[in-house]
Amino acid sequence: MRSSARCIGWGSRSGGALELNAGIVEGQWTPLAARQMSWVIAHLSPQEGEVLFHDLGGMQPSKSSLDRLPKRLSARWETGREGFEAQLREAHAVSEEAATLAPSSKAGASSRLGRCSPKPTIPRLHNRKTS
Repeated sequence: MRSSARCIGWGSRSGGALELNAGIVEGQWTPLAARQMSWVIAHLSPQEGEVLFHDLGGMQPSKSSLDRLPKRLSARWETGREGFEAQLREAHAVSEEAATLAPSSKAGASSRLGRCSPKPTIPRLHNRKTS
């Protein structure tokens, strides 16, 4: 049996040390699973995502889970948005001549924001090496 801890106050959620150390996202998903789900839901509807995961095998999140995860991640992002944006600005030098700054997740900018932000890479669906 694993021990768990609860924040003080009514309605607070419990969490175990294993979940915290593993970086479990929204109490249910590993970081890799959450990244894959986020990437899929950014490109497909929850219904189409459910079908895709079923066809691929492995994890099979429901369409309601696929719908819920981005909403919860977005809410978490918004609560710390100013701090995350400050970290992003500190991490990149901007020339004096620049009129606009548009960070791209492909540049790896958000990977420096910490454990809560998903990695900005396309998730691998298998470990097979291609030549």
